[in-house]
Amino acid sequence: MAAYFHALDRHDWPLMEKLFSPAATFDFNRGQIVKDSAQQIIAFIRGTRHAGGTFHMMGNQLVELSGDAAKVETYAVSNNLRPATAERPARHDSQGLRYLDDMVREHGRWVIKTRFELVDWERHDLATGLVK
Repeated sequence: MAAYFHALDRHDWPLMEKLFSPAATFDFNRGQIVKDSAQQIIAFIRGTRHAGGTFHMMGNQLVELSGDAAKVETYAVSNNLRPATAERPARHDSQGLRYLDDMVREHGRWVIKTRFELVDWERHDLATGLVK
């Protein structure tokens, strides 16, 4: 998970590609958006990145190992700076997230096979006075 947040915040797409099984699925926020391959997942994530920047902090993590499979639940907080547009002022968006992952060991490394991203809470504030 730490590698996922690093890749996400640093826009390290080659690293991101290594974190998902080629046939991975990703359900963003209870079925609002579902992607069915590592290529679709990464293309979607790249399209959500914006000029303002993101910062993710990983919290509690529960792992249940079973041979070459694992169930992982990870808590996180995301901070997103969204620049002003013609339609709205600059914002600082925060979210409390949980990631529910089924991971598998493929070719000697752990990868995400199935991921559910749940938004437990979110907050949107004006970004006055923030410096990037």
